Parts: sequence; structure tokens; C-alpha cells
Amino acid sequence: MDAAISGIGFAFGSGALEALIYDTLKGEKREHDMNKVMGQINGAGYLGFIISFGLSGLLVPQANQTNISTALIATIIAVGLGFLVTLTLKSEKGENDASQEKHSPVTLLKDGITLLRRNRALQSLVLLSVLTIAFWDYLVTLYQPYFQQIQVPDSFFGPTLALANLLAFFASRTIHKLERRIGPRWSLLIATLGPGLLYLVIFLNRSPWVGVLSVVLFRGFNAMKHPLFADYNNRQIETRNRATVLSIISMITGGYTAVMGLLIGAIADRWLLGAFLFCGVLVTLAAIFIRVDETLIKNNN
Repeated sequence: MDAAISGIGFAFGSGALEALIYDTLKGEKREHDMNKVMGQINGAGYLGFIISFGLSGLLVPQANQTNISTALIATIIAVGLGFLVTLTLKSEKGENDASQEKHSPVTLLKDGITLLRRNRALQSLVLLSVLTIAFWDYLVTLYQPYFQQIQVPDSFFGPTLALANLLAFFASRTIHKLERRIGPRWSLLIATLGPGLLYLVIFLNRSPWVGVLSVVLFRGFNAMKHPLFADYNNRQIETRNRATVLSIISMITGGYTAVMGLLIGAIADRWLLGAFLFCGVLVTLAAIFIRVDETLIKNNN
């Protein structure tokens, strides 16, 4: 039930947030700041994880029923407060809303599929983005038994994730500076290849400290990816169809993640380290061999 409710929530948000942000920036002639703004927004989310994982290590030192109930109650309160905040938000009508041409959902969907079929740059971006998904959510599930194998103290579980999200906070907020210095091609390579190589390090490693450092660095590298793709994808899409195309991409991503989750889980049930090896090889090969034309992704709509 909780997975179904979460899925519905993600479905309603697919494409809408990025489309709103990019079009708002475009109206202010600041669309080139998309990766910077998305990094700032993502960074705000990482702050929440830093606090929650940091406090969880104090509130839930042991996984007994009382501590688990305390954590659940704290989560309900936090999410409830967030829901109440959303009730205070008001819709702002843009200057051009009334004059924009209206299109049927079917037309928007057909145009979105056509764009994905014909736009070579967008095809490469989507393929690279999907095949280099680093499965952070799955790593969060698997890293605890891995830490137990390499004898990391249980008290390090929460602080490790807090530190990982702290690095992700700084990485997401500074990736735009790195991109402007080294360009899109190298920025994408670092953001996509880093998690793949770290999976291979995790597979080979038996040192507790290297294991902790690998998980922390993994989160940091992975945080660089979304601001970059949010910027480059939106440059390829027209305003009228932006949310629809982004939602199609989100649907493709979700389907791939769901299938791969079953496969990774099946591998982990039989060989925990094998799951890390599988993810590492897959992400590394995709990051190396899928190329995106730097001149094409700089085009704007």
C-alpha cells in the first residue's frame, strides 16, 4: 500500500517541477542557470536527509520495536508538516498563460513521442541517463549487510548516510561551476562514471574505512547527475510540450528501474557482492560508451 501511494505521488510530479522551473527561468532569460537552480533545489532535499539520518543514529540506536515506532512517528510528523505547508501555496498565473495555444493531451503525447524519435541529442541524453542510473535506493538497502560483512560498527550506519548526503549537498550546489569550467562532456562523464567505478571498489574492498568512504563518495558523485540532465534535456524540448516529454522520460526511467530492481534483488539474494559487481559493470560501460554530442545539447528551445 505504501509503495502504491508513493508511486501515485511520483506520477503526479513527473515532469511538472522541472518544466515549471525551466520555463520560469526562460521567461526571465536565465535558462542557462537551470543546472545551478536544480542543484540548489536538490541541495535543500539533501539537507533533510542529513538531519534525518543524523538524528536516526541517536533516536534509533537499536532496531527494536520501540525505537522503530519512534522513528515512524517522527516521520509521520515531518511528512504531515510538509503536507500542511503545501496547502499554503498559491498558483501564480504567468504573463503569457492566457495567450498560449491550447493542445489536447493526445496531441501533446504524440508530439512528445515524435520528438523522442527524431531528436538525436535527446535520445542520447535519455539513453545515457537511464543506463547510468546508479540505484542509490537499492544501495541504501544493501549497504548495511555489506557493512556487516566488512565489520563496520553498527553505530556508523546513520552517520555514514548523513555524511554522504552532506557531500551530495555540496556536489549538487557546485556542479554548475564544474560544468562551466570543463564543459558538458566531461561533466557528464564524471557524474555518470563515478558511481559505476565506486560500485567496483565496493565489490573489491574489505576495509571498513574504505567501505564507508566509498558509500559517501558514491552519494556525492550521484548528486551531480540530475542537475546536468535537467538542464540538457530541457534545452531540447519546446515549452508547450515540456511537462509531457519529461513525464514520458520519467515513465521510461521508472520502468527500467523497476525491472532492474527485481534483477538486482535476485542477484543480491544469492550473492550480495555480485549485485555491486553487476551494477558497477553496467553503469561503467554505459558511461564510457554512450556519447552525447556536446554541440547538440547546447541548443535551446
